[in-house]
Amino acid sequence: MDIRADARKQSSPCVAIIGGAGEMGRVFAKIFMPVAKTILIADKDTELVPKQAVKQADIVILAVPMEQTLIMIKQLMPLMKDGSLFMDITSLKKEETEAMVAFSPSARVEILGTHPLFGPYLDIEGQIIALTPIRGEYWFPYVKEIFTKAGLIPIVTSPAEHDQVMSVVQALLHVVLLSLLGTVQSLAFDAKLFNVVSTPLYKIVWMLASRIVSHDSNLYKNIAVANTYSVETLRTFQRVFNQFLNDIETTNGSQFEERFRSLKAYITKSAAQDTLKMPVKSTKTTTPHDLTSESQSAAQNTINSSMMTHSKKNLDKDASQPPIIPDQSQQLIDFFSKTYMDTRLLRELSNKAIWKNSFKDDTK
Repeated sequence: MDIRADARKQSSPCVAIIGGAGEMGRVFAKIFMPVAKTILIADKDTELVPKQAVKQADIVILAVPMEQTLIMIKQLMPLMKDGSLFMDITSLKKEETEAMVAFSPSARVEILGTHPLFGPYLDIEGQIIALTPIRGEYWFPYVKEIFTKAGLIPIVTSPAEHDQVMSVVQALLHVVLLSLLGTVQSLAFDAKLFNVVSTPLYKIVWMLASRIVSHDSNLYKNIAVANTYSVETLRTFQRVFNQFLNDIETTNGSQFEERFRSLKAYITKSAAQDTLKMPVKSTKTTTPHDLTSESQSAAQNTINSSMMTHSKKNLDKDASQPPIIPDQSQQLIDFFSKTYMDTRLLRELSNKAIWKNSFKDDTK
Protein backbone atom coordinates (compact mmCIF):
# COMPACT_ATOMS: atom_id res chain seq x y z
CA MET A 1 0.00 0.00 0.00
CA ASP A 2 1.30 3.45 -0.96
CA ILE A 3 0.83 5.68 2.08
CA ARG A 4 2.24 8.88 0.55
CA ALA A 5 -0.94 10.50 -0.73
CA ASP A 6 -2.97 10.00 2.46
CA ALA A 7 -0.16 11.06 4.75
CA ARG A 8 0.58 14.21 2.78
CA LYS A 9 -3.07 15.08 2.35
CA GLN A 10 -3.55 14.94 6.09
CA SER A 11 -0.23 16.75 6.63
CA SER A 12 0.20 14.55 9.66
CA PRO A 13 2.68 11.76 8.97
CA CYS A 14 3.94 9.33 11.55
CA VAL A 15 7.61 10.21 12.06
CA ALA A 16 10.12 7.78 13.56
CA ILE A 17 13.42 9.18 14.80
CA ILE A 18 16.07 6.52 15.25
CA GLY A 19 18.45 7.94 17.82
CA GLY A 20 15.73 10.34 18.85
CA ALA A 21 16.87 10.56 22.46
CA GLY A 22 20.15 12.12 21.35
CA GLU A 23 20.81 15.83 21.04
CA MET A 24 20.25 16.17 17.28
CA GLY A 25 17.40 13.67 17.43
CA ARG A 26 15.60 16.00 19.83
CA VAL A 27 16.23 18.93 17.48
CA PHE A 28 14.51 17.09 14.62
CA ALA A 29 11.67 16.00 16.88
CA LYS A 30 11.03 19.67 17.63
CA ILE A 31 11.15 20.55 13.92
CA PHE A 32 8.59 17.90 12.94
CA MET A 33 6.38 18.22 16.02
CA PRO A 34 4.02 20.86 14.49
CA VAL A 35 3.11 18.60 11.55
CA ALA A 36 3.49 15.02 12.75
CA LYS A 37 0.55 12.89 13.79
CA THR A 38 2.91 10.86 15.94
CA ILE A 39 6.62 11.05 16.69
CA LEU A 40 8.17 7.72 17.59
CA ILE A 41 11.47 7.84 19.46
CA ALA A 42 13.63 4.73 19.21
CA ASP A 43 17.01 4.69 20.90
CA LYS A 44 19.26 2.29 22.77
CA ASP A 45 17.50 2.95 26.08
CA THR A 46 13.90 3.21 24.85
CA GLU A 47 11.29 0.48 25.02
CA LEU A 48 10.49 0.98 21.34
CA VAL A 49 13.23 -0.58 19.20
CA PRO A 50 14.25 0.86 15.80
CA LYS A 51 12.84 -1.98 13.69
CA GLN A 52 9.40 -1.62 15.30
CA ALA A 53 9.42 2.14 14.76
CA VAL A 54 10.43 1.87 11.10
CA LYS A 55 7.56 -0.51 10.30
CA GLN A 56 5.04 2.03 11.62
CA ALA A 57 6.47 5.22 10.13
CA ASP A 58 5.73 7.34 7.08
CA ILE A 59 9.00 9.24 7.59
CA VAL A 60 12.09 7.69 9.18
CA ILE A 61 14.89 9.99 10.35
CA LEU A 62 18.19 8.29 11.16
CA ALA A 63 19.98 10.38 13.80
CA VAL A 64 22.62 8.01 15.12
CA PRO A 65 26.38 8.61 15.53
CA MET A 66 28.30 8.70 12.28
CA GLU A 67 30.05 5.36 12.74
CA GLN A 68 26.66 3.63 13.20
CA THR A 69 24.93 5.18 10.20
CA LEU A 70 25.83 2.59 7.54
CA ILE A 71 25.15 -0.29 9.93
CA MET A 72 21.68 1.05 10.73
CA ILE A 73 20.91 1.76 7.07
CA LYS A 74 21.61 -1.89 6.22
CA GLN A 75 19.42 -3.09 9.10
CA LEU A 76 16.48 -0.71 8.71
CA MET A 77 16.20 0.16 5.03
CA PRO A 78 14.80 -3.26 3.99
CA LEU A 79 11.91 -2.75 6.46
CA MET A 80 10.64 0.49 4.88
CA LYS A 81 7.09 0.59 3.54
CA ASP A 82 6.28 1.52 -0.05
CA GLY A 83 5.70 5.26 -0.25
CA SER A 84 7.59 6.08 2.94
CA LEU A 85 10.62 8.37 3.25
CA PHE A 86 14.02 7.49 4.71
CA MET A 87 16.29 10.34 5.84
CA ASP A 88 19.65 10.53 7.57
CA ILE A 89 21.42 13.50 9.18
CA THR A 90 25.04 12.39 9.10
CA SER A 91 27.94 14.61 7.99
CA LEU A 92 28.71 12.72 4.77
CA LYS A 93 26.31 11.83 2.00
CA LYS A 94 27.81 9.87 -0.92
CA GLU A 95 28.40 6.44 0.61
CA GLU A 96 25.37 6.81 2.87
CA THR A 97 22.86 7.56 0.11
CA GLU A 98 24.35 4.81 -2.06
CA ALA A 99 23.74 2.37 0.79
CA MET A 100 20.14 3.58 1.12
CA VAL A 101 19.54 2.82 -2.54
CA ALA A 102 21.31 -0.55 -2.35
CA PHE A 103 19.29 -1.78 0.64
CA SER A 104 15.96 -0.21 -0.31
CA PRO A 105 13.22 -2.83 -0.66
CA SER A 106 11.53 -0.90 -3.45
CA ALA A 107 11.98 2.05 -5.79
CA ARG A 108 8.85 3.42 -4.15
CA VAL A 109 10.72 4.12 -0.93
CA GLU A 110 11.88 7.72 -1.12
CA ILE A 111 15.37 8.71 -0.02
CA LEU A 112 16.64 12.06 1.24
CA GLY A 113 20.09 12.68 2.63
CA THR A 114 20.32 15.69 4.94
CA HIS A 115 23.18 17.37 6.78
CA PRO A 116 22.31 20.03 9.36
CA LEU A 117 25.29 22.40 9.32
CA PHE A 118 24.82 23.41 12.94
CA GLY A 119 24.97 21.88 16.39
CA PRO A 120 22.18 21.08 18.84
CA TYR A 121 22.93 24.09 21.07
CA LEU A 122 22.20 26.79 18.51
CA ASP A 123 19.04 28.62 17.61
CA ILE A 124 18.24 26.95 14.29
CA GLU A 125 16.71 30.04 12.70
CA GLY A 126 18.86 31.10 9.76
CA GLN A 127 21.03 27.98 9.92
CA ILE A 128 21.87 25.94 6.82
CA ILE A 129 20.71 22.39 6.16
CA ALA A 130 22.12 20.58 3.11
CA LEU A 131 19.70 18.31 1.25
CA THR A 132 20.70 15.57 -1.19
CA PRO A 133 17.46 14.08 -2.56
CA ILE A 134 17.80 10.73 -4.32
CA ARG A 135 14.14 9.81 -4.73
CA GLY A 136 11.69 12.41 -3.50
CA GLU A 137 8.77 13.09 -5.81
CA TYR A 138 6.21 13.15 -3.00
CA TRP A 139 7.98 13.75 0.28
CA PHE A 140 10.88 16.00 -0.70
CA PRO A 141 8.85 19.21 -1.30
CA TYR A 142 6.90 18.53 1.88
CA VAL A 143 9.99 18.07 4.07
CA LYS A 144 11.75 21.00 2.44
CA GLU A 145 8.82 23.23 3.37
CA ILE A 146 8.90 21.95 6.96
CA PHE A 147 12.56 22.94 7.26
CA THR A 148 11.85 26.36 5.79
CA LYS A 149 8.96 27.02 8.17
CA ALA A 150 11.22 26.01 11.06
CA GLY A 151 13.57 28.83 10.05
CA LEU A 152 16.23 26.74 8.32
CA ILE A 153 17.75 27.53 4.93
CA PRO A 154 17.68 24.37 2.78
CA ILE A 155 20.47 24.08 0.21
CA VAL A 156 20.02 21.31 -2.37
CA THR A 157 23.07 19.63 -3.84
CA SER A 158 24.32 16.21 -4.92
CA PRO A 159 25.92 13.73 -2.50
CA ALA A 160 29.29 13.91 -4.27
CA GLU A 161 29.31 17.71 -4.40
CA HIS A 162 28.30 17.85 -0.75
CA ASP A 163 31.18 15.61 0.32
CA GLN A 164 33.66 17.57 -1.79
CA VAL A 165 32.57 20.78 -0.09
CA MET A 166 32.72 19.13 3.34
CA SER A 167 36.32 18.06 2.68
CA VAL A 168 37.11 21.78 2.87
CA VAL A 169 34.42 23.12 5.20
CA GLN A 170 34.95 20.38 7.77
CA ALA A 171 37.95 18.08 7.21
CA LEU A 172 40.45 20.73 6.09
CA LEU A 173 39.28 23.33 8.59
CA HIS A 174 39.41 20.87 11.48
CA VAL A 175 42.90 19.65 10.55
CA VAL A 176 44.18 23.23 10.22
CA LEU A 177 42.79 24.18 13.64
CA LEU A 178 44.14 21.02 15.25
CA SER A 179 47.50 21.72 13.65
CA LEU A 180 47.49 25.17 15.24
CA LEU A 181 46.99 23.62 18.67
CA GLY A 182 49.64 21.01 17.94
CA THR A 183 52.11 23.69 16.87
CA VAL A 184 51.62 25.74 20.04
CA GLN A 185 51.96 22.57 22.09
CA SER A 186 55.17 21.60 20.26
CA LEU A 187 56.68 25.05 20.76
CA ALA A 188 56.34 24.40 24.50
CA PHE A 189 55.09 27.90 25.30
CA ASP A 190 52.45 28.58 27.90
CA ALA A 191 49.20 28.75 25.92
CA LYS A 192 47.93 31.48 28.27
CA LEU A 193 50.68 33.79 27.05
CA PHE A 194 49.46 33.42 23.48
CA ASN A 195 45.96 34.35 24.59
CA VAL A 196 47.11 37.53 26.32
CA VAL A 197 49.79 38.76 23.92
CA SER A 198 47.72 38.20 20.80
CA THR A 199 45.39 39.77 18.28
CA PRO A 200 41.59 39.58 18.16
CA LEU A 201 41.85 37.32 15.10
CA TYR A 202 44.11 34.87 16.94
CA LYS A 203 41.67 34.75 19.87
CA ILE A 204 38.83 33.89 17.51
CA VAL A 205 40.81 31.13 15.82
CA TRP A 206 42.01 29.80 19.18
CA MET A 207 38.42 29.68 20.43
CA LEU A 208 37.38 27.70 17.36
CA ALA A 209 40.26 25.27 17.81
CA SER A 210 39.42 24.90 21.50
CA ARG A 211 35.83 24.15 20.58
CA ILE A 212 36.93 21.19 18.46
CA VAL A 213 38.98 19.49 21.18
CA SER A 214 36.18 20.04 23.70
CA HIS A 215 34.07 17.58 21.70
CA ASP A 216 34.31 13.87 20.91
CA SER A 217 37.47 13.02 18.95
CA ASN A 218 35.69 10.12 17.28
CA LEU A 219 33.34 12.46 15.42
CA TYR A 220 36.16 14.54 13.97
CA LYS A 221 38.12 11.42 13.06
CA ASN A 222 35.16 10.04 11.13
CA ILE A 223 34.48 13.33 9.34
CA ALA A 224 38.06 13.39 8.05
CA VAL A 225 38.79 9.71 7.48
CA ALA A 226 35.45 8.64 5.99
CA ASN A 227 35.32 11.45 3.43
CA THR A 228 36.81 10.10 0.21
CA TYR A 229 37.79 13.64 -0.85
CA SER A 230 39.72 14.53 2.32
CA VAL A 231 43.15 13.33 1.21
CA GLU A 232 43.01 15.21 -2.10
CA THR A 233 41.93 18.41 -0.35
CA LEU A 234 44.60 18.10 2.34
CA ARG A 235 47.27 17.38 -0.28
CA THR A 236 46.23 20.56 -2.06
CA PHE A 237 46.49 22.49 1.20
CA GLN A 238 49.91 20.96 1.83
CA ARG A 239 51.09 22.10 -1.60
CA VAL A 240 49.84 25.67 -1.07
CA PHE A 241 51.30 25.76 2.45
CA ASN A 242 54.67 24.57 1.15
CA GLN A 243 54.67 27.35 -1.44
CA PHE A 244 54.35 29.97 1.30
CA LEU A 245 56.90 28.13 3.44
CA ASN A 246 59.37 28.12 0.56
CA ASP A 247 58.86 31.86 0.02
CA ILE A 248 59.67 32.47 3.69
CA GLU A 249 62.64 30.09 3.80
CA THR A 250 64.18 31.66 0.69
CA THR A 251 63.20 35.20 1.82
CA ASN A 252 61.37 35.58 -1.48
CA GLY A 253 59.20 38.49 -0.41
CA SER A 254 58.07 39.38 -3.92
CA GLN A 255 56.68 35.87 -4.53
CA PHE A 256 54.94 35.92 -1.15
CA GLU A 257 53.30 39.25 -2.04
CA GLU A 258 52.28 37.92 -5.43
CA ARG A 259 50.49 34.97 -3.83
CA PHE A 260 48.90 37.36 -1.34
CA ARG A 261 47.65 39.67 -4.12
CA SER A 262 46.26 36.69 -6.02
CA LEU A 263 44.25 35.58 -2.99
CA LYS A 264 43.13 39.15 -2.36
CA ALA A 265 41.81 39.40 -5.92
CA TYR A 266 40.05 36.04 -5.55
CA ILE A 267 38.27 37.08 -2.35
CA THR A 268 37.39 40.54 -3.69
CA LYS A 269 35.89 39.04 -6.83
CA SER A 270 33.91 36.54 -4.77
CA ALA A 271 32.54 39.30 -2.54
CA ALA A 272 31.60 41.40 -5.56
CA GLN A 273 29.63 38.46 -6.96
CA ASP A 274 27.79 38.03 -3.68
CA THR A 275 28.99 34.44 -3.29
CA LEU A 276 30.45 34.88 0.18
CA LYS A 277 27.59 35.41 2.60
CA MET A 278 27.12 34.78 6.26
CA PRO A 279 23.84 33.21 7.43
CA VAL A 280 22.04 35.54 9.80
CA LYS A 281 18.83 35.37 11.74
CA SER A 282 15.77 36.70 9.99
CA THR A 283 12.27 37.39 11.18
CA LYS A 284 10.95 36.68 7.70
CA THR A 285 10.26 33.29 6.18
CA THR A 286 13.27 32.14 4.22
CA THR A 287 12.86 30.58 0.80
CA PRO A 288 14.71 27.29 0.25
CA HIS A 289 17.37 27.30 -2.42
CA ASP A 290 18.86 24.80 -4.83
CA LEU A 291 22.53 24.89 -5.80
CA THR A 292 21.82 24.45 -9.49
CA SER A 293 22.83 26.62 -12.42
CA GLU A 294 19.27 27.92 -12.71
CA SER A 295 18.70 28.85 -9.09
CA GLN A 296 22.15 29.63 -7.69
CA SER A 297 21.74 33.34 -8.34
CA ALA A 298 18.44 33.46 -6.48
CA ALA A 299 19.95 31.52 -3.60
CA GLN A 300 22.78 33.99 -3.29
CA ASN A 301 20.44 36.97 -3.12
CA THR A 302 18.30 35.69 -0.26
CA ILE A 303 20.77 35.38 2.61
CA ASN A 304 21.08 39.02 3.61
CA SER A 305 24.06 40.22 5.59
CA SER A 306 24.78 43.70 6.88
CA MET A 307 28.48 42.89 6.62
CA MET A 308 28.19 42.06 2.93
CA THR A 309 26.02 45.11 2.30
CA HIS A 310 28.76 47.34 3.65
CA SER A 311 31.35 45.44 1.62
CA LYS A 312 29.41 46.06 -1.58
CA LYS A 313 29.30 49.78 -0.85
CA ASN A 314 33.05 49.84 -0.48
CA LEU A 315 33.49 47.90 -3.69
CA ASP A 316 31.31 50.40 -5.54
CA LYS A 317 33.48 53.18 -4.15
CA ASP A 318 36.79 51.57 -5.14
CA ALA A 319 36.70 48.26 -6.98
CA SER A 320 40.43 47.81 -6.52
CA GLN A 321 40.13 47.58 -2.75
CA PRO A 322 39.04 44.47 -0.81
CA PRO A 323 35.84 44.63 1.26
CA ILE A 324 36.30 46.69 4.42
CA ILE A 325 34.02 46.02 7.37
CA PRO A 326 33.67 48.61 10.14
CA ASP A 327 34.24 47.30 13.67
CA GLN A 328 35.40 44.11 12.02
CA SER A 329 36.96 42.52 15.07
CA GLN A 330 33.88 42.78 17.26
CA GLN A 331 31.52 41.77 14.45
CA LEU A 332 33.60 38.69 13.75
CA ILE A 333 33.75 37.82 17.44
CA ASP A 334 29.96 38.15 17.68
CA PHE A 335 29.42 36.17 14.48
CA PHE A 336 31.70 33.29 15.40
CA SER A 337 30.35 33.22 18.94
CA LYS A 338 26.75 32.94 17.77
CA THR A 339 27.46 30.59 14.90
CA TYR A 340 30.16 28.20 16.04
CA MET A 341 30.39 28.21 19.83
CA ASP A 342 27.98 26.04 21.76
CA THR A 343 26.49 27.48 24.92
CA ARG A 344 28.42 25.21 27.28
CA LEU A 345 31.80 26.25 25.93
CA LEU A 346 30.86 29.93 25.83
CA ARG A 347 29.81 29.74 29.45
CA GLU A 348 33.06 27.99 30.34
CA LEU A 349 35.16 30.57 28.51
CA SER A 350 33.27 33.50 30.00
CA ASN A 351 34.15 32.24 33.47
CA LYS A 352 37.87 32.32 32.73
CA ALA A 353 39.50 35.62 33.65
CA ILE A 354 42.05 35.28 30.87
CA TRP A 355 39.32 35.64 28.24
CA LYS A 356 37.66 38.53 30.04
CA ASN A 357 40.96 40.35 30.38
CA SER A 358 42.01 39.65 26.81
CA PHE A 359 38.84 40.98 25.24
CA LYS A 360 38.78 43.93 27.62
CA ASP A 361 42.31 44.92 26.62
CA ASP A 362 41.39 44.84 22.94
CA THR A 363 38.76 47.52 23.38
CA LYS A 364 41.07 50.10 24.94
